[in-house]
Amino acid sequence: ICQVARPWKIYAQPKDTFVAGFIGATNLIQVEVAEVKEKMLVGKSGSVSLGFPLQDGLVPGVQVKLAVRPEFIQILYPGETVPPTHWLLEGRVTRMEYLGNMIKYEISVTEEVKFLILNYHTDPSQLQNLGETVKIHYPIERALAFREDQRT
Repeated sequence: ICQVARPWKIYAQPKDTFVAGFIGATNLIQVEVAEVKEKMLVGKSGSVSLGFPLQDGLVPGVQVKLAVRPEFIQILYPGETVPPTHWLLEGRVTRMEYLGNMIKYEISVTEEVKFLILNYHTDPSQLQNLGETVKIHYPIERALAFREDQRT
């Protein structure tokens, strides 16, 4: 047993990468903490920068796995703006599955950094095509960082 709590607590606040990957789908990306900003940390995975919340013990040079649940990542549609508390990225649609009330996308930011996105109740006129370049964003506070030695 790795974590004992209510199911929604385990899902929203897993204690390590094993629990995060075991309970529901999640995007796990290896990053190195690159800088500390005013209210967040910025990690690098190759050429890609990713924002996540401040956390004790995380300083530049520390390796972490960043976890972002697919339903927290949104596609930025024309006319929309990104809230200041969200992290913005650009990528290419490399997979799309229409599942009725949900669209499952894979967005490749680089060859190594890919995100699974689950968009619910998407207007069919807003479907993204394979190969299309899109902007995506996620709430910085929803990104969880796990140190490599954090697995218990």
